[in-house]
Amino acid sequence: MGAAVALVLIYPYVFLIHDQLSAASDSMSILEATKIQLSQVGSRLFPFVSSNECVADQVGGTPIITNACHERGLVHAYWAANVWACYLFTDRLIMKLAVRVLPAAAALPNSVATFFKTVVERTVAHQPSPTAGLVGRVSTIVLPEVTPAMSAFLSLVALLPACVATACAASQGRKDNSVFEFSLAYASLSSFVFGWHVHEKAILGTLLPLALLAAKGSRKARLLYVRLSALGLFALFPLFTHTRETPTKCLIFLAYMRLTWCLLESRHMKVSIIDCTVSAMALGLFTFSDVIGHRGLEFLPLMLTSVMCSGGILICWIVCAVYLTKEAGRMLRS
Repeated sequence: MGAAVALVLIYPYVFLIHDQLSAASDSMSILEATKIQLSQVGSRLFPFVSSNECVADQVGGTPIITNACHERGLVHAYWAANVWACYLFTDRLIMKLAVRVLPAAAALPNSVATFFKTVVERTVAHQPSPTAGLVGRVSTIVLPEVTPAMSAFLSLVALLPACVATACAASQGRKDNSVFEFSLAYASLSSFVFGWHVHEKAILGTLLPLALLAAKGSRKARLLYVRLSALGLFALFPLFTHTRETPTKCLIFLAYMRLTWCLLESRHMKVSIIDCTVSAMALGLFTFSDVIGHRGLEFLPLMLTSVMCSGGILICWIVCAVYLTKEAGRMLRS
């Protein structure tokens, strides 16, 4: 089974390299062509360069574009609803506060006034803005800049509860695969929450395994699935930019949530105050962005949608992490 999975994973890369080598020019050696192709694949899988320009070169008569052309920053042009949306929103909020407070800095302590002055100076020199809606490398102004290594480290640390719980379940020879299935959904959610340059649609990778577990009757999985479905799908609303698409996306969203609620028999689930609060915020945000309009503030509804949904998704992630930690502890004690 393991060999079959490995073969499925390796085959596309072997096919890609073989196809490119077959099309390589006669003046280029096999080793040189292989090196170029692996470099191109690596530049797209790990686009973590600091250069802001595309650098053209030629190797063996073939034009080569460096991975600077494929560089991707911490967030996508439209922020995914993960922890980095909250991080950049906090940085942006402090920046705006500094610009407003600086004129009255004389009445503040020297250390505070100096801090706000430094933030404003950085703001003026900062290009591009993380809220410019552009694809590329973005930097924070006040908070420490996040690197790919930091993002990878947090993602790996977040996986520890799933790894420990799965290992404990396997060591006990449990025939029930619920822990593994829940860990699979949690691992996908952790990658979404802490990953580098995550797309907003990646939440679907969490909903798919969680849906299979919810269909088996797990009450916790059902509740998480309903909440993550509502938050994850609402976070996709800004992708439909035309006004004529508003009725369609609303009807599809409401029909899907109603069908999910009925099929999973969610009427027995308790609706918390947080659920009601998030629902009210979502309704108000939808009214502001799609009904009233936002002239001159094109990115504001997108940012608010990402931040609001990220708060709910982070709560769901914490619930999953606590559950798996408790499960691992219980199995270790038994």
